[in-house]
Amino acid sequence: MYCPRGRASSVRYRNKTRINKAYAQLKMNKKSVAHIVDIVNDCLENNNIPRMINPVVKLDNGKFMGGIKPSEFYRMYKEENNLSDVKDIVWMKFTKSGFLGVVACSNDVNFWRPNNKKDYYGKKWNTSGIILHKLDEEWDDSFVLIFPLTGINGKKERHLIEEKIGNFLIDANVPIVDFYSHRY
Repeated sequence: MYCPRGRASSVRYRNKTRINKAYAQLKMNKKSVAHIVDIVNDCLENNNIPRMINPVVKLDNGKFMGGIKPSEFYRMYKEENNLSDVKDIVWMKFTKSGFLGVVACSNDVNFWRPNNKKDYYGKKWNTSGIILHKLDEEWDDSFVLIFPLTGINGKKERHLIEEKIGNFLIDANVPIVDFYSHRY
């Protein structure tokens, strides 16, 4: 599958490959969270990873409930799901308009979004946040989907599963605003 590289992969420069793709995704029919969960569970099952009954993690304005620090949440999640590493998760966040925004892995759930174009070049802002700003969209910071990747063998396999999930969703016609997020 095509994936832009180099300057074509950046949203900070004049190239509009990823922005145009994001606009095209917003023209598609969005899918329900339940439908997306079913598709992801099918993909996990195809890769010998147990289905997740309820991957919805409720948040309070983008923060883990009860004021739990992210590092503590990931440590507890690792223990509860018998993971080898706190990074052995795939997480998904949505826009306030209900579109799947990004498919990612690792222990870095965030809802960053710059407030203006000057912020695009700071280290804090990531590609999906810049895409949302350019589309005039915002993150729904009330929940995130988290799927534990039990029984995997390290970083390489974690990223391979992340890519498979994203591609599986695309093949099922699920729009992903940051369409290429799972391929980097």
